[in-house]
Amino acid sequence: MALMQNKVTVAAGSVSLNVIAGQLHEILQRPSACRVSVNGSAPGLFVTVIIGSMVVIQDQAVNSQNRFPLIPDDVLATAGGMQGEKLNVVFRNGTAGPLDAFWRVDVDAVA
Repeated sequence: MALMQNKVTVAAGSVSLNVIAGQLHEILQRPSACRVSVNGSAPGLFVTVIIGSMVVIQDQAVNSQNRFPLIPDDVLATAGGMQGEKLNVVFRNGTAGPLDAFWRVDVDAVA
């Protein structure tokens, strides 16, 4: 199983770039189960998750625990992806101040 996690600061009223961009498992190397866990520093943060052409989560509110996600408490979704599909995780800040987005993606090859 591969683990990717980090924190990104999202400016007021803006959308982040794909936080998975440049990560080793941005493009799935094998058919995989992907588990996405997120937290924010305060209310007003939203997340969109796309695997290949499948929208797994579309602009949903993020829990505001102000810490890295804990498993299983902060798991938002689990979905499958095929070899060669790209992972996209994007945050939107709907507030008037910057917010931190804490994210974790576990990729577990199934074949």
